[in-house]
Amino acid sequence: MKRYSSYKQAGFTLIEVIVVVSILLTLIGLIITNPLNLRESTSINTFVYTLITDIKNQQIKAMVGDTEGRGIPDTYSIYIEPTKYTLFHGQNYSDGDSSNFAVTVDDQYQLLTIFPSNKIVFASGSGEIVGFAQNQNTINIVDTRTGQQKVITINKYGVVTGIN
Repeated sequence: MKRYSSYKQAGFTLIEVIVVVSILLTLIGLIITNPLNLRESTSINTFVYTLITDIKNQQIKAMVGDTEGRGIPDTYSIYIEPTKYTLFHGQNYSDGDSSNFAVTVDDQYQLLTIFPSNKIVFASGSGEIVGFAQNQNTINIVDTRTGQQKVITINKYGVVTGIN
């Protein structure tokens, strides 16, 4: 007669199975949620860098004396509204000017600024900001879906000194 106590049973215990399943579920949860957060973060960062590029292009036009066919160098500016920003030449913004270039902001974003008159004006030749005020030098970008915010800080020379 064989003794059953000397036989080993193959398999896993219930605790081992529960531990392995919980580790797998945790990993699957991280894999599923991380790309969603990464996409939102990438999206707002892309918009921030697009805006900064447009700001720098306006400054460069002012510095090099780009006339855009008008004959004389001029200041170049950006007018910021909650749903769009407009690139224009000169110091005074006119909504009906056909040479303006308006960039409509995606519905999920909102622009807020404390620059005087919601404008950034770059001086012809130097590229410095005309009428710069130390405490009025930020642009806030708010993602209305996630509540995420980015704040762009610009100094009097038109240099981006911070993106928070």
